Order: sequence, then structure tokens, then C-alpha cells
Amino acid sequence: MRFGAGLRHVCLEYLAVCEGDLVAAMTPKTSGISVEPITAAHIDSFHRALDLVAREKKYLSMLEATPLPQTRAFVTGMIAKGNPQFVAVIGEEVVGWCDISRHFFPSHAHRGKLGMGILPTYRGQALGRKLISRESSKRASS
Repeated sequence: MRFGAGLRHVCLEYLAVCEGDLVAAMTPKTSGISVEPITAAHIDSFHRALDLVAREKKYLSMLEATPLPQTRAFVTGMIAKGNPQFVAVIGEEVVGWCDISRHFFPSHAHRGKLGMGILPTYRGQALGRKLISRESSKRASS
């Protein structure tokens, strides 16, 4: 009886390792992701990511991304105003973002609107936490 229970335990551990390896193999790695302030070089990729998340019709109030020229104006405006906006990038592709648009009244500049999104294949890996923690540290230093 004791041997059977031990064998069952070993089998369950092995199965858990195999399942873990399978899940790990099927899950994109966040270790190759860098979180950095957005630049003009990210705009096209950011626009694609924004459009993909918007078309899910779950998380954003827009149903699709604004046209590229409007997205470009939004990002360059955020940069010019010093509003924090970070992107999660793999290679040259944006896979997530987080931004805070400060209120337009100077007396209310301590508050703003949070915007963020993560591509579906990169969700559930604490990438949103990484982005928000970068936003928080940027906001605290502003």
C-alpha cells in the first residue's frame, strides 16, 4: 500500500513537470521583453497592438485603433507633454503598453487617465504589473 502511494506521488510529480514543460513551451516568454519609454520608432507597432486589442471589443472603449496619423499625433503629444507612456517590446514589436494622460487643467495635473493593453498571447504573465510599476516610478519622479 505504501509503495503504491509513493509511486502515485512520483507519477503525479512527473505529470506536473511534463504539463509545466508543455505550458511553458506554449507560452510566450516574458524574459525577452523590454519595458521602455515610447519613442516615435514605436508608433507603427503601437498602432498595430492598439488595433488588435481594440478589435477584441472587451477591454477598450474604442472598437478599432484611430487612424495612424491620429495615433501618431497622440503619441508625439504624450511625449511632448512629458506624460508617461511605456511599451513592452520584443525585438521591434510592441506587445503591450501603459500610459497616463494627465488632466489638462494644471491644477489637476496630479491626476490622469490610465490606458493600457496587452496582446492576448502575452497576458497572464505579469506584464501588466511590469508596465504599471514603470508608470508608477515615472509618475513619482515627475
